[in-house]
Amino acid sequence: MHLLEKQFTEVDNTKFLGQLELAYDGLLKANMVNRSRQRQLLSHCIVVWDSLQIFAEEFEDQVNQYMIKNGKQPESFLVKGENGKSTSIPAFPISSWTMMRKVQIMIWVVLLGFELDIYKIWEYGYMYRYAAYLVMTQASHLQRTLNYLEQTALGIANNKIKVHVPKNKTGKAANQSAIKKTVLSELQQSIQYITTLATEADAVHYLCNANKHLSEAAVLAGYTSRPETMTAHTSPELLYGLRMKPFSSVGVPEQPGFERMVRTTPPATPEETLALIKEKLAKAKRSSDWCKNLLDRFGPAVIEANTELKHIRRSAIGISVSSSMLEKFANNKFTGKETTPPTVSIERKSYHWFFPVLTFRAAPAKK
Repeated sequence: MHLLEKQFTEVDNTKFLGQLELAYDGLLKANMVNRSRQRQLLSHCIVVWDSLQIFAEEFEDQVNQYMIKNGKQPESFLVKGENGKSTSIPAFPISSWTMMRKVQIMIWVVLLGFELDIYKIWEYGYMYRYAAYLVMTQASHLQRTLNYLEQTALGIANNKIKVHVPKNKTGKAANQSAIKKTVLSELQQSIQYITTLATEADAVHYLCNANKHLSEAAVLAGYTSRPETMTAHTSPELLYGLRMKPFSSVGVPEQPGFERMVRTTPPATPEETLALIKEKLAKAKRSSDWCKNLLDRFGPAVIEANTELKHIRRSAIGISVSSSMLEKFANNKFTGKETTPPTVSIERKSYHWFFPVLTFRAAPAKK
């Protein structure tokens, strides 16, 4: 953004700024209502921010064309490929930031569905799968943003990137050293903020995966299967389309199809089913442990003072415990030792609102 100097008089930013005002206005309004209404407003915000991303791309393209026309090199930064070689790619900081914020809103809308008890229990698997997919998309943009900020700060510190020095009212240029120090300080604050967001994204991704695997294992075990009485009017495909409706107008990130998100072909034998259940539960425990270990790096004092972190950690522990319980019940069922199926419930108390925990308890003995 330091290259967007006042001399860019030929660049029309009115569309972008107008849409930006609408985008933040909608976001502020969404945070002033109850949670149910908030989800509705955030769903509308997705459309507004998607349009803002288009305007951001057009604006940055105009800036780059202007810079080329005036003999300046558009912003770029280096990224390492799988072969270890660095490649220079366009920076596009504004559209990347817009995309990152849009995806964050999409994540909120998906996860609010769990808090508000919108999804059926057998839908948890593919909705957490979609949430994990969005978080991964967000994480890639966070990493891109972090690379850009770090390389920009290094370039300014080494005098490879010039900082625009504005003139004061008397026409004299401001102190260049002071301006440079201020810009570097702001960049360091941005780097710290993005690093924190990246850590948060990792924790959320682990927890989404943990609940996804636990929920899918419960469906395979037959404890949370969808009703057999479904008709063509309430087919799984139609319900999936209904859940994806808030995101249907978004082109990027691409919306996964039903076949990709939902397993439609069950395992051939009970032995294969049990093996797949155990595999998914092992993944659920592993993801829960990763989330817990990541949060533990903050230290007990920080976690205790932060209610959200504390509840996320509890959800991770709860999912791990439930995975062990489900494995025990599933093993009894598929080896012929089960007398009565367990009772299944969704526990919310003490857990994070976005990550309730499926619990499995032995059915009470009949009198």
